[in-house]
Amino acid sequence: MRQRLTGREEVRYNSQTDNKPPVGFEDVAKTVGIPLSVVTLNAQGSVLERQDKRPRAANQQQEGQITIPLPKHPVAIGDQWKLPYEIDVTLRDGRHKKVRTRQVYTLKRVAHGVATIGVETQILTPIDDKAVEAQLVQRENAGEVHFDIKQGRIVGQQMDLDKHVVGFSGPASSLHYVTRFSETLMRDTPQTARKLKPVAGPTLPPR
Repeated sequence: MRQRLTGREEVRYNSQTDNKPPVGFEDVAKTVGIPLSVVTLNAQGSVLERQDKRPRAANQQQEGQITIPLPKHPVAIGDQWKLPYEIDVTLRDGRHKKVRTRQVYTLKRVAHGVATIGVETQILTPIDDKAVEAQLVQRENAGEVHFDIKQGRIVGQQMDLDKHVVGFSGPASSLHYVTRFSETLMRDTPQTARKLKPVAGPTLPPR
């Protein structure tokens, strides 16, 4: 994992090589290599049951969709399906508002049993407040997912977003939000050759 903020040096954390995580990654380090949740999905990717193995913080929200939803009917190249959902935003006066959005999925191509699916977030509620727009931009997705049809799982995905919001906190304020989420399924590592223990030689009788 890595994080870079304007005016600061980039912070990196590699759980395989770093004995001590850098500041800000302590909680992440505690979750490496242990079960976090047991989730049961149906054939369309909807969550049927979820058992959390670690306690949640009081302000931590329950995750919703954890994989891409799949349509119940067969789709052809170019077909789309949609998942509507709401995003909770905070207005300037402190009140909360629900913004209607939807994820749009497009089957782009299928090659070697892997489907490439385009993903795009669409905002349905009219927005005329830059402060709200600045919150929404951090929840948007745009990219591609690679889905193994036979195995029924995502084998790779990449989401990229690059947007500007001007005037979200005064006329001179400007937010440039650039993010990339990349994920690749790691295949099982084959067992490598092992060096056998030395075999003891014949025991010689004492002289």
